[in-house]
Amino acid sequence: MWLILRRHLSFPFLLLIVALCYACGAQAAAGVPVYLDGTLVALDPPAFIDGRDRTQVPVRALATALGKDVNWLKDTREVVLSDASSTVRLWIDRCEILVDDRKVLLDTAPVIVGERTFVPLRFVAEAFGLAVEWNAQNRSVYLWRPTGKARVAADDVNLRSGPGTAHPPLMTLRKGQEILLLGARGEWYHVLVPGGPSGWVAGWLLALDGTPGAIPPSRDDLRPPLITDVRVDADAGQVRVTVTGTAPLSYKSTELDDPPRLVLDFAPAVSGLGTNRLEVHTGPVVAVRSSQFDAQTVRVVLDLRRRTAPAISLEDGGRSLKVDFGTWKDRPLVVLDPGHGEQIDSQRFDPGAVGPTGLQEHQVNLAVAQYAGRYLAQQGVAVVYTRTGLTNLGLEGRAALANSREADVFVSIHANAATRPEAQGTATYCYAPNSGPLAAQKSLRLKLAGLIQEELVRALGRPDLGVKEANFAVLRWTNMPSALVEVAFISNPEEERLLRDPEFVRRAGEAVAKGILRYLYGDVRRPA
Repeated sequence: MWLILRRHLSFPFLLLIVALCYACGAQAAAGVPVYLDGTLVALDPPAFIDGRDRTQVPVRALATALGKDVNWLKDTREVVLSDASSTVRLWIDRCEILVDDRKVLLDTAPVIVGERTFVPLRFVAEAFGLAVEWNAQNRSVYLWRPTGKARVAADDVNLRSGPGTAHPPLMTLRKGQEILLLGARGEWYHVLVPGGPSGWVAGWLLALDGTPGAIPPSRDDLRPPLITDVRVDADAGQVRVTVTGTAPLSYKSTELDDPPRLVLDFAPAVSGLGTNRLEVHTGPVVAVRSSQFDAQTVRVVLDLRRRTAPAISLEDGGRSLKVDFGTWKDRPLVVLDPGHGEQIDSQRFDPGAVGPTGLQEHQVNLAVAQYAGRYLAQQGVAVVYTRTGLTNLGLEGRAALANSREADVFVSIHANAATRPEAQGTATYCYAPNSGPLAAQKSLRLKLAGLIQEELVRALGRPDLGVKEANFAVLRWTNMPSALVEVAFISNPEEERLLRDPEFVRRAGEAVAKGILRYLYGDVRRPA
């Protein structure tokens, strides 16, 4: 080849070609994850794909992960990696390396980027006997410590995607071809073709080299699960979104605003979905979007008409995640609970706290609730009150009413009281446990309480006592996101006077309603 080139090219141009062969410069790209036997290797700085389409890794981080010694010889710009059995020598910007005393010519070279030394991953790993696999779906590199070697013992053997003939073939192996053993499942072996993909081969079609000893279970299960399907089912008003993977899924859910969205992040995971947007327009779900958010994470986003509190569960051994929205209502339903006012017997009832001049809390609570309800109704929200006067419902009965109506939101309205008359201000309470049936609503319950508190403080101008968590019965027993409002201290003379003022009460009720509307629809639907 060189003779042919020499006849047609000038000598300076030949020198340029030779220089390019050795000066294989790096072209930094997004970080490339590297796994060793299924465990993510900590690389700082991250690996990258160079201009020769090869993965370059920081040499010291790689040496630490592989348990190798590393030395840097400054005068010769040489990197030496070694262990008890092998030594690999590399030079910066040179494509020739030494594996023990054997010269190897690479198609890329070590480089220095930002004062850190990077070396070609595949060549170094293979020099130390590791199997290397590139996964194009999530742009990751997998390093495996092979458990043994084998040779294909028959003609035209299929390398399959799974352990069994029902799985499609990935490629055809030729007789005598050497492969690396990674694990086993029954009579099938999980193998890696050097320089090619990993897959499965029937054990009776292989000749094992030597006696490899006990083959461990397949490490194929150590790979991040592949997300294979996202579907939406609607039946008799019940809406369900199902995300399916090839292995148990680990996920985190987040609620976002403007417009309302439910975000499901699956990590580690790889997307195997052919489309990244599914138009739904069924029940609360407008659309479902999915993408490979980063090398470790598949993100599934549910665009919603309004915020809801779905039930999220893992089934099928964790391989299937289901999001159940329950029965869809064209209009959201809010249950407002004016606190106290329970009829104890024919002579007695619960007035709640009583102010210095005799103002009774149950009267204030009802007035605030009615203003809130009227405002919500004007915005197209269905409203149910636990009482419109005195009631026979206790705390459990009020929660049961909201549960039986499958409300979207429950808010209990109160006026605070303290033994110290100087106590003043506005607070909102929620019950947001970390475990149990309501744990999935934790962020929603905190969100609802926070938005109501913001609106109350903005409208009333009283001291902001913040959002507090409390194990109140009506909050603990309600199945939907709920909050309990303490508008002001009826025990404080100044705030009792304000609670007698119809204008103050109106502002309080409308502030509660605005907080609920922001919760349901996000700030894009926040009324003026």
